[in-house]
Amino acid sequence: MIKERTRVTRHYYLNQGDMNDTQQYVPRHILVVEDYLDSQEITCELLRLMGHTVQGVTSAEDALAYLQDNSVDILLTDINLPKMSGVELAEQAIRRNPVTHVIFASGHANFDLKSVGFSARLLSKPFDLDTLTRALDAAR
Repeated sequence: MIKERTRVTRHYYLNQGDMNDTQQYVPRHILVVEDYLDSQEITCELLRLMGHTVQGVTSAEDALAYLQDNSVDILLTDINLPKMSGVELAEQAIRRNPVTHVIFASGHANFDLKSVGFSARLLSKPFDLDTLTRALDAAR
């Protein structure tokens, strides 16, 4: 496990060296909303290894409770959540803090981002470290 963490961390920071001089790596505060606990924990761990501050929750309701007292730079949410969808969650999060960036994670490649009515990125599940990194970089 530690060997894998080192490899992942080294890979990410090596990629950061590819950025041009005007870009700087800035750790972000990210809220991960994923109802499958294993997926949530892996995503949170990857993000922490990348240097971000991360909070993981399993429902939109828990996310809204967290956002009551905390602001985040990025909301990374599954689209299909029980009770309230990730899209509904993102709408409420943006109403509370309009500078929040949204990244949707979905196993359905045919999801149309234009239908949500606000700026967002889409990560197709399953995603790898490079894809996650590109989505985070695009959410600036």
